[in-house]
Amino acid sequence: MNIIDILVTVDAQSIREKYRLNQDPTNPLPINPDPYIHMLTNNQYVNTGQGGYELNIFAKKGDEIRWHVVTISKDAQYTANLEEFILSSSNPDDINKAKEYLSTPSPLLIASYVPVLLSSNPVKMGTMKAPGYYWTTNVTKSPEPNTTYEIAYRFNAGIYFDDILQGYVTWDPFVTITNS
Repeated sequence: MNIIDILVTVDAQSIREKYRLNQDPTNPLPINPDPYIHMLTNNQYVNTGQGGYELNIFAKKGDEIRWHVVTISKDAQYTANLEEFILSSSNPDDINKAKEYLSTPSPLLIASYVPVLLSSNPVKMGTMKAPGYYWTTNVTKSPEPNTTYEIAYRFNAGIYFDDILQGYVTWDPFVTITNS
């Protein structure tokens, strides 16, 4: 079993400046994620798209996939939260089949630590405990030997400025389940 951590970076400021955002969480604005979304993981899990908006990873039965989100301007006025993770297809049979391969995605609250200055001297640093979270799912099934199965999903994210919701956006990467 592997833990596949994916860092999702969001250019929240540019999204806010470019788009007229919708504040209805049930109707997030579909955006062209290039150049606003970037996803990274360990190279051994990358199928295609490392550093881009449509990261396609390889995963196997037993793997846990975790998505962490930050804004490019971390700890500044802009923040982004992954609010919803949805299996995505226009065909309900595809969604039902995808549910055989992935457990129900869910957010998991964690304690994280952020760097803080201990004095006016920037060399003296410490850490402060802060709440955090990531979205997680487990790969529960493998496809037939030497085959792959691609699962499309959609993230809905809230964009915030000074802790005030600006609106919701959505985009759709992939996971490739492999058995080779």
